[in-house]
Amino acid sequence: AAYTGNQADYESGMIDTTREVTTNYETVADEETLTTGICQESAIQIVHTIDLNPVLDEDCVDLIAVESVPTWPSSDINQGNVSLSGIEVNDELEGLSDLSTAVKTSGDEDELLEVGETWTYTATYTVTQADIEYGMIENTVEVTTDDETVSDDDTLTIAIWQESAIKVVKTSDLNPG
Repeated sequence: AAYTGNQADYESGMIDTTREVTTNYETVADEETLTTGICQESAIQIVHTIDLNPVLDEDCVDLIAVESVPTWPSSDINQGNVSLSGIEVNDELEGLSDLSTAVKTSGDEDELLEVGETWTYTATYTVTQADIEYGMIENTVEVTTDDETVSDDDTLTIAIWQESAIKVVKTSDLNPG
């Protein structure tokens, strides 16, 4: 007989199989239980993106200091075969707004990041003149869980389009004549 495991089996880490043999004779019967361990794999991935499109034919974005306020979504994805708890997302970019409460784009509303679930957080950042002069914004986001061995981080580097220009206007305070 074949058995296809389910998520509850992965969560428990084992499958118990009991076989019973009986005959037409009541005095002959046997039962055996086999416990098979299942390898549990805890893994998480965080993906960090930005809601901006590059300048045409360039590999950078056009931002204006104080006027540009891009949104920085980050998504946690359970990459293992067991549920994860104690999910915390940290983003230390100075000037970044507080992260939103997780929006669970799949799965249920409990506090477990279950297999196949994705939780998305967003924050905003006001671009500074220093960012534009530096030519890029680099930001790292990290996700941790109750299991100290399960964490991930993702660094996003945003190249900022720079254009230098100067205009000279020459005037005179002399009167012709």
